[in-house]
Amino acid sequence: LLGGKGLAYACFQAVVLRTFCIVVDGARQAVSRSSLSSSEGEAYIRQATHTVGLACVVALTSTLFMVSAVFHAIFSSSTSAWVDLVALLLSRFTGGAFTLHCTGLVDSGERGSYIRTLYKELNQQLREDSIRAKMRQAEKASAGPAVTLAALIEGVDPEILLARAEARFRCISWDVLSTRPDLILDGAPLDGTSAARDLYQLSHPCRLAECDVFWSHSWHDNPFDKWHVVQQWCEDFKQVHDRSPTLWFDKVCIDQTNIKEDLQCLPIFLAGCNGLLITCGKTYTTRLWCCMELFMYTSMRQADEIDKTLDVRLLGDRPERQEVRGWWASFDVTTCTCFREDDKRRILAVIDNHPGGTHSFNQYVRDLATHLFRDHASVIMPPVDVFSDDICN
Repeated sequence: LLGGKGLAYACFQAVVLRTFCIVVDGARQAVSRSSLSSSEGEAYIRQATHTVGLACVVALTSTLFMVSAVFHAIFSSSTSAWVDLVALLLSRFTGGAFTLHCTGLVDSGERGSYIRTLYKELNQQLREDSIRAKMRQAEKASAGPAVTLAALIEGVDPEILLARAEARFRCISWDVLSTRPDLILDGAPLDGTSAARDLYQLSHPCRLAECDVFWSHSWHDNPFDKWHVVQQWCEDFKQVHDRSPTLWFDKVCIDQTNIKEDLQCLPIFLAGCNGLLITCGKTYTTRLWCCMELFMYTSMRQADEIDKTLDVRLLGDRPERQEVRGWWASFDVTTCTCFREDDKRRILAVIDNHPGGTHSFNQYVRDLATHLFRDHASVIMPPVDVFSDDICN
């Protein structure tokens, strides 16, 4: 029993050491990408190195305690008992010091900033690796949704597309968007001409995994319902996280002067956001880009992430919501519309190459919608009878 516990604890210590070695490497990568200044990077690397050193001491004292315990169990002498006691005290002391150090209860006031910054760096790297793996998988795929995803990126090398998307990725803070309800209420779609040039300046560049949510919506749905829903979602986010969320919002995050290139990066933009918020009204299932956004998000994210990061909000009153459910159940991509007819032709040509063609693609979307409405769909308009059986079941 003692040997089994010792082995398990030794494995745990190895994981701890490995984790903090990754932290040190993350700080070095942050400096190399110039996301941290040299002085900040050196400070964070120094702190992480101290943590690694302390973790090594904990591992050594724990090993000493396990060896002494085995020795005492075999020989049961007074000397071995004292050695065992001293080893136990050393192990408890170093373990406690390590816990206090990691939680920031001791050490400098920079600890919280250090942990948050390096967490962001590691999260960024993990997201990049996940996106790269998905795109490589799509590149080699011969069946399934990955084939359609590969066709959407039009054969561009994944590394080139990833670099391009990282340079063009933007988001808007709710602090800014909340002061401009006209962006939604005026109902003007993204068409490359009607949107004012200065709208792009309302958003700001951000890195992958730093945007809280990608907002997927139809410009032909009721703008007041949409504004109410997104406003409530953002205020709920503030209550939970004590800060305003950031959103990928097409009207301000797509470069009006180069829409085509931004749309080519759309799968990475979707994967670069930490969640997908769908505000779904009467026209959502009739808009081709809306349905493709849902398809791309589920194709680019890990299967176990989708349930945790996707939020579907139905708009309208109860009869309208029921009607929307019916449209999802009978979804047909060939009846969807696009602002640009050439976009529709291109996307339908891609879907025709989807294994099984449009029929298989339609069934994929219908099955996906069935799953989402069972597990995710929530109702904001009106606030009464949110928990009624016909909505939650």
